[in-house]
Order: sequence, then structure tokens, then C-alpha cells
Amino acid sequence: MRTLYDGNLRFFDIEPSWRTAFEGSLVGLTLHAETAFGAMYCLDPSGRLHLLNPETRTLTATGCDEIELLDLIAVDPAYYIDQALYVRCRAAYGQIDHDQHYAFRVPLALGGPQDVVNVRPLDAGDHMRFLGVVSSQIAKMPPGTQFHPIGS
Repeated sequence: MRTLYDGNLRFFDIEPSWRTAFEGSLVGLTLHAETAFGAMYCLDPSGRLHLLNPETRTLTATGCDEIELLDLIAVDPAYYIDQALYVRCRAAYGQIDHDQHYAFRVPLALGGPQDVVNVRPLDAGDHMRFLGVVSSQIAKMPPGTQFHPIGS
């Protein structure tokens, strides 16, 4: 596996087995890369990349090929791959293996904070299967549904 940014950006040699958790969202796309948080960059047949948010199954066209995206990441890694949060997570929890993610305990889509205290190292397959379930449940909710922690 080829990696950049101290292991935060990872390029797939083969598609991971957890891809099945997102069937329907990835029709015609090939998983190309991911961040250590599980955000996925997918290639379409024309070589353009799309960003898949696994918490919501939202697919956003980047308009870029791999080289153009790497140029954008080089300019602003905090925005494109959450590099600043990655560095803080690595300091708090140590370097994770390529088959692990820094997973949000409460997914951001459910109101969890984008902060180190809401992160834990987790097996990447377990994390992505969990997010597949979360995203399929969110998809059943009316647009604009607000989520609140239990007891709040």
C-alpha cells in the first residue's frame, strides 16, 4: 500500500473487502484511496476522482485526477485530508496500522465533535461496516433531521 502524509492518505492496491458495505453508492467507481478517518476517493471510468463520505454516502465530484488532487492536498492538507486532526490523533493514540482507522466514536453525521476526544483507533473493516449501517439508517431519515445524543 502506497501512503502519503505520514500514513494519513493511503492508496489501495486491491479493493478492500468492506466495499460491500457501500454497494449502490459505488456503482461504476473504483476505490482508489482513503484517509485514516475512512473518507474515500473513488475513480470513475474517465479517471476523475469523487469523494465518498462514508457516514452519509454523499458522493462529491472533485473535478480532479489524482495528480491534480495531490496538488490541492499539498496546498491545504488540513482541508482535504484532515491532516491537522490526524497529527493530533497520532500524538494521542500512536501511529495506526494501514488496516486501522481513527474512527469517530459518535459519527460526525450524528452530531459527534470533530475532535481527538471523539476518536479511537479501530479496525478499518469494522469501522467501514459500522458506517455502512449508519449511512443506510441516515438515508431513511427526512432531510434536515437533527440528531442528539441520548440523554440530552
